[in-house]
Amino acid sequence: MSRRKHQCSFDGCDSEEEFEVRLTVHLEKTGTRLDCPSSLRMCARHREKAAELILSVENRANFMKVLADQNLPPPDWRSARVEFIPLPKEPLVISNVPAKSIIQCDLGDNKAQCVMPAKYQIAFRVPRIASNGKAFVDLVVSTVCCEKHRKLLKPEMLLTKEHRSALLGALMRQGFALPDFNKTTLRFHELKKES
Repeated sequence: MSRRKHQCSFDGCDSEEEFEVRLTVHLEKTGTRLDCPSSLRMCARHREKAAELILSVENRANFMKVLADQNLPPPDWRSARVEFIPLPKEPLVISNVPAKSIIQCDLGDNKAQCVMPAKYQIAFRVPRIASNGKAFVDLVVSTVCCEKHRKLLKPEMLLTKEHRSALLGALMRQGFALPDFNKTTLRFHELKKES
């Protein structure tokens, strides 16, 4: 079976890769710290398996041989740390947002539709609850606005009850549980003119 791009490195797993792994270890005597990235990419449930593989007896032996070939002292394995770095995600495009939750470029209180051409497509940056903004996903929606309204728009103007419900469903299907809509911010992507 051929493996897809962005698929977890472990055989039999068809989950999307979420983390890259890095080993940090200090050398004996010198205390020099080595940062060693790995080509492994894995989903959340295979982090423990990845750590076992990185610190396996065979992998340690190969690592020490490489160091010895370069006349470097052996590593102090007590200092070894396996780190998992979240991989950046492509923006998730929400295509199933109910039409009634998409506002015109009039901010809701101005009944006359804005006649200015749309210049930006809007994306929500939605953090995960209790993540201090470090874990988030960008949701590109079909709402567009002009330059003037870019400065006036606030997340709460767009995040109606129906919109929150649609976004929550899309996020849950992507495995992004418990979004913090109260800390959501807006991002504006300039629309490209077709040539």
